[in-house]
Amino acid sequence: AWMQNKNILLQENIGGIEAIYGPGATLVRSQALVRIDISQKTPPAILAFGSRDADTFHPQQGTELVGFLARVVENEFRSWLMLPS
Repeated sequence: AWMQNKNILLQENIGGIEAIYGPGATLVRSQALVRIDISQKTPPAILAFGSRDADTFHPQQGTELVGFLARVVENEFRSWLMLPS
């Protein structure tokens, strides 16, 4: 539900999500959320970047780099957990 049926979600001028950021949620004013699919044997995860600046992330930004980082993180998790793709 947090991802609004998207693989990458950029939001500005928001309040942080406590379930994601914990006690720091009140500090988050913009965020980038990226769906992480580690393996077919694991549930999907979220890679979350939060910023205190309300304009750091916004929907008009490109997502290529954060998408690339998410794929790197997926591969590293698979390696650490010794899971298939």
